[in-house]
Amino acid sequence: MTLENMIKKGKHPLPFRAVIYGSDGIGKSSWAAQAPRPIFLDIEGGVGEIDVDSIPLNDGSFEDVIDSIRSLLNEDHDYKTLVIDSIDWLETKIWKKVVDNYEKPISSIEDIGYAKGYTFALDHFAKLITGMDKLRKDKGMNIILIAHGTITRVEDPMFDAYDKWCLKLHKKARAKIQEWADCIMFAAYETITRKVGDSFGQDKYKAIGDGSRILHTSERPFFEAKSRYSLPETLPLEFEAFQQSLNEARK
Repeated sequence: MTLENMIKKGKHPLPFRAVIYGSDGIGKSSWAAQAPRPIFLDIEGGVGEIDVDSIPLNDGSFEDVIDSIRSLLNEDHDYKTLVIDSIDWLETKIWKKVVDNYEKPISSIEDIGYAKGYTFALDHFAKLITGMDKLRKDKGMNIILIAHGTITRVEDPMFDAYDKWCLKLHKKARAKIQEWADCIMFAAYETITRKVGDSFGQDKYKAIGDGSRILHTSERPFFEAKSRYSLPETLPLEFEAFQQSLNEARK
């Protein structure tokens, strides 16, 4: 094959790979349900109140999840979006897989010294990512991972320590998912502050909000986010707004 035959020119956009995370009950699953023709891998067993097609995997193993992806790859269907709800619950199944496969009986991934168990888990995350990317390329499916959020303490040598929202995953797995995803979006309630007085010469402010929910798409000191697309820094927590912005960014 010549160099000329190997080169692709111009844009060749693929379906998106998105992660949405935030606090419980904010509407992450409902947002994903608005995506084009979704199929949910229901790891948590929590999509029963949403009108979507799903594969119940709450009582299943990690291999059952991989088998479901394999079926979507090998069989004819019209689904356009794979939704994993949620990736942090799936991580616990991966930990069980590591424990079951270990060379001697153990009760927890923590029993594998020097945090090696979490490194072993990355091999299973790699298998998951390979399957999702094949769905994306071979079946033209978007991928959405839903995650819970957790607050971690950031020790920065240049600044005072501070708290930050991030994906509720072990740091090794979190780094792998962050690298893989096209966009990581933090779902939160829109909050503004209003001055309510002062105390000992210091202004006092009160956080207020009207219940509006938004998606943050860009990294900030107090939450992690990213986008490989030129999305607005914030979007309404509505899938249509995300899709419209994505379409504009890809023009």
